[in-house]
Formats: sequence, structure tokens, C-alpha cells
Amino acid sequence: MGIAYRVVESARLNVTVIDGPVTGEDFHSFAHEQANDPAWHATTRSLTDARTAIIPAVTTETVNGFAALYASMRDQDEPYESAIIGGNAFEVAGNYAEFRSDGHTHTIAFNDVVTACIWLRVDSDLVRATIDELREKLRHSSAP
Repeated sequence: MGIAYRVVESARLNVTVIDGPVTGEDFHSFAHEQANDPAWHATTRSLTDARTAIIPAVTTETVNGFAALYASMRDQDEPYESAIIGGNAFEVAGNYAEFRSDGHTHTIAFNDVVTACIWLRVDSDLVRATIDELREKLRHSSAP
């Protein structure tokens, strides 16, 4: 398990799934992958599904640092809307959203996919299918 994403170019949307146990190193490696992807930089919306993530306890400083990292990665990109479905990590998602909302990016933590899709103005069926495919890929690639 881990982190995976897909860019849905037709919607200028990045869909990310965080599944199972992930570490700070996993997050930084993943951020580096996205930073080097021109298609990711072309998106103007993001939906992250962290409902099945297992994230170790993190400090406010860690969350703030990660938000600052993403802000610096997107500072030359178009304005950005980001939705995070927090699940078990809702508190962490909410803290991240607080730090990640500025004049350039607006981030909100949600409890469910459909509400997040309404806010982002994207097709929830497309997003749910993408989430399911990414989660299956993560689980299949980590199977013994």
C-alpha cells in the first residue's frame, strides 16, 4: 500500500489515493514525483482520498512543513482548489487544509467523496472509479 495519483486531463484534476500505512518519507518521495510531472502542474483541482490511510502521529510543524512544500511546488502554477477526504486521518487533513489555504490555493477537508466532487465541480462517478482503480493498484502491488 502507499500513495498513488492519476491526472484526469479532461477535468484538469489530480486524484490521489493514500492507502494503508504511510510515512513522512513516503509523502516526500511522492511529492518529488508530482513536482517532476508536467501534467500534475497543469491541473487546477485536486482530490485526495485518505479514508484508508494509516498515518503515524504528526506534529503541527510537520503538517505545516508539508503544506509549505506543496505551496512552493505550485507557486508558479495556476490557482488551485484541493479537497481532502480525511477518513481516519480527518484531523490531519483538516490541519493541512488550514495551512494550505492561501490566496493561491484553497483546500478543504471533507468526510465524503460526493460532497468533495460537488465543491470541485467534477463528476463524482469518474472520481470514484479513479479512486477504486488507484486503490486496487496500490493493494495489488503491495500483495506478497
